[in-house]
Amino acid sequence: MQRGPVQRILERGQIESLGTPEMQRVRRPVRAEVFAARSRRLRVLSVGHSIDGYLRAMSELTQAQHESLQQWAETPVSIERAVGVEPPLDPQACIESEQFPAILDDLCARMVSRPDAGDAVRAVCERLRTSDRAWLTAQARALLELDDASVDVAAAPFIMAALQVCCTLAASSLDDSRVSMPVATHQCPVCGGAAVASVIRTDAKASGHRFLACAVCASEWHFLRAACSHCGSAKRVNYQAIEGAGKAIRAECCDECGVYRKVFNREVEPNLEAVADDLGSIELDLLVGEAGYRRASGNPLFWQA
Repeated sequence: MQRGPVQRILERGQIESLGTPEMQRVRRPVRAEVFAARSRRLRVLSVGHSIDGYLRAMSELTQAQHESLQQWAETPVSIERAVGVEPPLDPQACIESEQFPAILDDLCARMVSRPDAGDAVRAVCERLRTSDRAWLTAQARALLELDDASVDVAAAPFIMAALQVCCTLAASSLDDSRVSMPVATHQCPVCGGAAVASVIRTDAKASGHRFLACAVCASEWHFLRAACSHCGSAKRVNYQAIEGAGKAIRAECCDECGVYRKVFNREVEPNLEAVADDLGSIELDLLVGEAGYRRASGNPLFWQA
């Protein structure tokens, strides 16, 4: 019997990665853009929304993050792990640094002075400015560890915002040689944070590819479109969406692990932003939750037990 040429069987995901060898698999944040773009998007989403007041307040908070990040740009926080230890950034080191309470105080001061912040937001910020350092440290750790029982829900977005400024600054300053090619994982290869959502990109070198977005340091990393972004299974994945809302925003639901994470398709709507649109599509969370799925991870601007 004549034998044909021997063919190598590629593992799932290898074909996709071979198609675009020039694609940057890990995208670190651009400090001049990340929070400013998020703030603008939240302001747009707030118009006519059922939680318009909250979205406007979070737009103010992300604008304050942008301003604070520029202020701290010349004093990067040292939160890098030892060379060879992955991921290269350690958010716990940020919590323990002297910069963390200073960044939080700066954010709260900016929010107190903003006319659109609202009385409730100002009250929380004033409370945080006089809070004990040990309590702030414990709260930040509880947020990173997803310790529902210990989290102060009202204070969580502001404490997380300070942690984001610290880690985003470090991520944007990190040397490319420190970042390894990610294995298929829902944890950020830069800081180990959880992915808030995923985005189908449209830029030339990554067009049509999906990237997960870190809730902590704002980095993004490549992940297969056809697999669950939590457990990696491709066997029983389905997509849920609000009826009549189109395919720009869908929930990727996995019947293997019972978890869902949203997918934002910029091929359909170019202005989608992972954190802002995740918060702005809270109705989809309610729909998918009623179907029996649980969120893979939370939104940094809205604590959900």
